[in-house]
Amino acid sequence: MVNMKFDRRIAMLLVGGAAVGGLAPASAQEALTADMLVGVWRGVVSVGGTEIGGEVLFQPNGTFRRTNWWNGLMTWASGPFTIARNWVHFEVDAYGPEIYLNQPMPRPPSETWMVDFFDGRMIEGRIGDSAAIRFERIG
Repeated sequence: MVNMKFDRRIAMLLVGGAAVGGLAPASAQEALTADMLVGVWRGVVSVGGTEIGGEVLFQPNGTFRRTNWWNGLMTWASGPFTIARNWVHFEVDAYGPEIYLNQPMPRPPSETWMVDFFDGRMIEGRIGDSAAIRFERIG
Protein backbone atom coordinates (compact mmCIF):
# COMPACT_ATOMS: atom_id res chain seq x y z
CA MET A 1 0.00 0.00 0.00
CA VAL A 2 1.25 3.49 -0.84
CA ASN A 3 1.95 5.81 2.09
CA MET A 4 -0.27 8.75 1.09
CA LYS A 5 1.30 11.15 3.61
CA PHE A 6 4.76 10.47 2.16
CA ASP A 7 3.42 10.79 -1.39
CA ARG A 8 1.85 14.16 -0.55
CA ARG A 9 5.17 15.40 0.93
CA ILE A 10 7.04 14.26 -2.17
CA ALA A 11 4.34 15.84 -4.35
CA MET A 12 4.87 19.18 -2.60
CA LEU A 13 8.61 18.90 -3.21
CA LEU A 14 7.95 18.05 -6.84
CA VAL A 15 5.70 21.06 -7.29
CA GLY A 16 7.41 23.60 -5.12
CA GLY A 17 10.71 22.40 -3.79
CA ALA A 18 12.25 21.98 -0.40
CA ALA A 19 12.49 24.52 2.37
CA VAL A 20 15.44 26.84 2.06
CA GLY A 21 17.98 26.90 4.85
CA GLY A 22 21.74 27.22 5.25
CA LEU A 23 22.08 29.89 2.59
CA ALA A 24 25.87 30.27 2.69
CA PRO A 25 27.25 30.66 -0.84
CA ALA A 26 30.09 28.47 -2.05
CA SER A 27 33.10 30.78 -2.18
CA ALA A 28 34.94 28.87 -4.92
CA GLN A 29 32.11 29.01 -7.48
CA GLU A 30 32.24 31.79 -10.08
CA ALA A 31 29.19 34.07 -10.00
CA LEU A 32 26.45 32.91 -12.37
CA THR A 33 24.51 35.03 -14.84
CA ALA A 34 21.09 34.32 -16.34
CA ASP A 35 22.65 34.00 -19.81
CA MET A 36 24.83 31.13 -18.56
CA LEU A 37 21.72 29.09 -17.69
CA VAL A 38 19.54 29.70 -20.76
CA GLY A 39 18.60 26.34 -22.26
CA VAL A 40 17.19 22.99 -21.18
CA TRP A 41 18.62 21.08 -18.21
CA ARG A 42 17.73 17.52 -17.11
CA GLY A 43 18.71 15.78 -13.89
CA VAL A 44 17.68 14.79 -10.39
CA VAL A 45 16.78 16.27 -7.04
CA SER A 46 17.90 13.90 -4.26
CA VAL A 47 15.93 14.04 -1.01
CA GLY A 48 16.68 11.60 1.79
CA GLY A 49 17.56 8.75 -0.57
CA THR A 50 14.71 9.48 -3.00
CA GLU A 51 15.68 10.70 -6.47
CA ILE A 52 13.14 12.90 -8.25
CA GLY A 53 13.63 13.36 -11.98
CA GLY A 54 13.50 16.88 -13.33
CA GLU A 55 13.84 19.11 -16.34
CA VAL A 56 14.18 22.90 -16.28
CA LEU A 57 13.90 25.28 -19.22
CA PHE A 58 15.59 28.63 -18.51
CA GLN A 59 14.40 31.20 -21.06
CA PRO A 60 16.25 34.37 -22.17
CA ASN A 61 13.38 36.54 -20.88
CA GLY A 62 14.14 35.49 -17.27
CA THR A 63 11.39 32.89 -16.90
CA PHE A 64 11.55 29.16 -16.25
CA ARG A 65 9.38 26.11 -16.78
CA ARG A 66 10.20 23.13 -14.57
CA THR A 67 8.84 19.59 -14.79
CA ASN A 68 9.47 16.91 -12.15
CA TRP A 69 8.49 13.24 -12.02
CA TRP A 70 8.50 10.56 -9.34
CA ASN A 71 6.58 7.32 -8.83
CA GLY A 72 4.03 8.00 -11.56
CA LEU A 73 3.40 11.62 -10.60
CA MET A 74 4.47 14.44 -12.93
CA THR A 75 4.32 18.07 -11.83
CA TRP A 76 5.21 21.42 -13.37
CA ALA A 77 5.85 24.96 -12.22
CA SER A 78 6.70 28.18 -14.04
CA GLY A 79 7.51 31.80 -13.34
CA PRO A 80 10.46 34.20 -13.18
CA PHE A 81 13.94 33.24 -12.02
CA THR A 82 16.66 35.51 -10.68
CA ILE A 83 20.37 35.06 -10.07
CA ALA A 84 22.36 36.38 -7.11
CA ARG A 85 26.01 35.29 -7.24
CA ASN A 86 25.66 31.48 -7.15
CA TRP A 87 22.02 31.34 -6.06
CA VAL A 88 19.23 30.66 -8.55
CA HIS A 89 15.86 31.76 -7.17
CA PHE A 90 12.61 30.43 -8.67
CA GLU A 91 9.36 32.33 -8.02
CA VAL A 92 6.35 30.16 -8.89
CA ASP A 93 3.53 31.95 -10.76
CA ALA A 94 1.74 28.86 -12.08
CA TYR A 95 1.86 25.15 -11.21
CA GLY A 96 0.16 21.81 -11.59
CA PRO A 97 -1.40 19.57 -10.76
CA GLU A 98 -3.66 21.63 -8.56
CA ILE A 99 -5.31 18.41 -7.27
CA TYR A 100 -3.37 15.29 -6.16
CA LEU A 101 -4.87 12.19 -4.50
CA ASN A 102 -8.22 14.01 -4.54
CA GLN A 103 -6.73 16.78 -2.38
CA PRO A 104 -6.11 20.38 -3.46
CA MET A 105 -2.42 21.25 -3.64
CA PRO A 106 -1.49 24.67 -2.25
CA ARG A 107 0.59 27.06 -4.31
CA PRO A 108 4.19 25.94 -3.85
CA PRO A 109 6.70 28.23 -2.15
CA SER A 110 9.57 29.83 -3.99
CA GLU A 111 12.77 27.80 -4.20
CA THR A 112 16.46 28.70 -4.21
CA TRP A 113 19.28 26.56 -5.56
CA MET A 114 22.69 27.19 -4.00
CA VAL A 115 25.06 26.25 -6.82
CA ASP A 116 28.32 24.58 -5.75
CA PHE A 117 29.53 23.58 -9.22
CA PHE A 118 28.82 24.94 -12.70
CA ASP A 119 30.86 24.40 -15.87
CA GLY A 120 28.34 25.30 -18.59
CA ARG A 121 27.22 21.73 -19.08
CA MET A 122 26.68 20.53 -15.46
CA ILE A 123 25.12 22.27 -12.49
CA GLU A 124 25.29 20.82 -8.98
CA GLY A 125 24.16 22.27 -5.69
CA ARG A 126 21.65 22.23 -2.87
CA ILE A 127 18.15 23.31 -1.97
CA GLY A 128 18.66 24.35 1.62
CA ASP A 129 19.80 21.52 3.86
CA SER A 130 17.21 19.05 2.60
CA ALA A 131 18.02 18.28 -1.04
CA ALA A 132 20.85 18.02 -3.56
CA ILE A 133 20.54 18.88 -7.26
CA ARG A 134 22.49 17.61 -10.25
CA PHE A 135 21.44 18.71 -13.74
CA GLU A 136 23.05 18.39 -17.17
CA ARG A 137 22.46 20.73 -20.12
CA ILE A 138 20.59 18.89 -22.89
CA GLY A 139 19.66 21.80 -25.13
